[in-house]
Amino acid sequence: MISANGNLFPQEQATDRTWQPNKGWSANRVFEGPEAMIQSLANNIVATSGQFVRVDVKPKPPGLATLTVSFDGIADGDKPVADANGEPIAESDSFTLSGADSEKSIWSHSSVSALAAADPTGYQYLRTKVTEAEKDGNWVNIINAWDSAQFVDSSSSADALVIFKAMRDGVESYTVSTYILRRSRGISSAAQGKISIAYVGHTFSKAQLAGEGVPSDLSFGLPDTGRWLKRTPSIQFDAVSGKMSVDGEYWWAEDWNTLLYPHR
Repeated sequence: MISANGNLFPQEQATDRTWQPNKGWSANRVFEGPEAMIQSLANNIVATSGQFVRVDVKPKPPGLATLTVSFDGIADGDKPVADANGEPIAESDSFTLSGADSEKSIWSHSSVSALAAADPTGYQYLRTKVTEAEKDGNWVNIINAWDSAQFVDSSSSADALVIFKAMRDGVESYTVSTYILRRSRGISSAAQGKISIAYVGHTFSKAQLAGEGVPSDLSFGLPDTGRWLKRTPSIQFDAVSGKMSVDGEYWWAEDWNTLLYPHR
């Protein structure tokens, strides 16, 4: 049998308060008392303010417990308004830029695609001669009989011949740099605004990324040319706390097919 003197009801200790930009004041309230009463108090707080609090109950034998209630800043004052673009203000926001090299078919090289656009007849001649050489193995004969008259000008013929000779030497691909920009956000409350999935599948210039929330001081590490493809974001929502975590990516390439991936 536990005997106790004084007030058996949970006693509140001094309250700690913390200020955070864009979030306001947050508070940590601590209660001590009989474990059953502490648990009942914790249940009532979760039922009435569960979206904005974190509740920790730690037993203190014999029969006592400590309750710590961490109130989110948005519950300790005015709820923050949405960001300028209508999305919730991020409690945490981080960016990661990953770079790598990848192999692409030599037929996708800019010189070949430029030939196809400016000189379709010359491009077709190149494709035909490569097919013939791969089938018959007569690379040298084709080079010696190269017909520059099939091209609109001598420079186009010379570029096509360089590609042809590269394929003769076994070159089937070339190396390109690739980048992936990842953004991870922690959202205090879904009630602030709405996560936008607009323009997923569109490409953005470096300057246009500012409208996506990319800070200006990060841009020094991004390529000045090319465009960024916005990928489908991932969103995790905690129905109890109302908090969200949002992860998204932007993939960089020097050039994108504008029919498949429209410009923003």
